[in-house]
Amino acid sequence: MKRIILPLSLALALMLLFAALPVQALEMGDLTSSSVISRETAYYTVTVKAGDGGSVFPGGSIRMKEGSSRFFTITPNAGFVVADVKINGTSVGAVSGYRISSISEDVVLEVSFTLAAGSESQGETEAVSGEAPSQQEKESSGDDEGNNPNTGSC
Repeated sequence: MKRIILPLSLALALMLLFAALPVQALEMGDLTSSSVISRETAYYTVTVKAGDGGSVFPGGSIRMKEGSSRFFTITPNAGFVVADVKINGTSVGAVSGYRISSISEDVVLEVSFTLAAGSESQGETEAVSGEAPSQQEKESSGDDEGNNPNTGSC
C-alpha cells in the first residue's frame, strides 16, 4: 500500500478550506432545519395620559412586547363623559375602551373628559375654581350676606 505524502503547507491549506465551508454556506443563506437563528425581542412603551374627570386602566407607562395586545379601560368620574380618545394624536372618538393590537411602535394614548350635560358637578367645579358667586346668584339664593348655602354654614 502506497502512502501519499502531502507537503505540510498544502495539508494546512486544505484544512482551512474545509473548515471555512460551513461558514460560507451559512453566510450564503443555505440554512437547514438544524440552523438556529436568535433575535432579540423588542419592547415598546404605551404612555397613558388621562385628563381631569376620569381615569384609564392600566395607566402610566406600560411596557409591551412587540406583537402583543392589551385592552385599556376608560372610566369617567361621576358627572363626566369621555370627550375624545387619541392614539398618537389621531382621534378614535369618545370610546369607553381601546385595544392596542400587535404593537410595533411606541404609543401615546390620550383621553379627555368633559362634564355630562345637566351634571350637578358643574356647580362643584365652579366652587372649586375659587370664583365668588355673582350678586345675581346671591339674590336668587336669598342670602344677602354672601354666605354660600352649599357650604353648610349658618
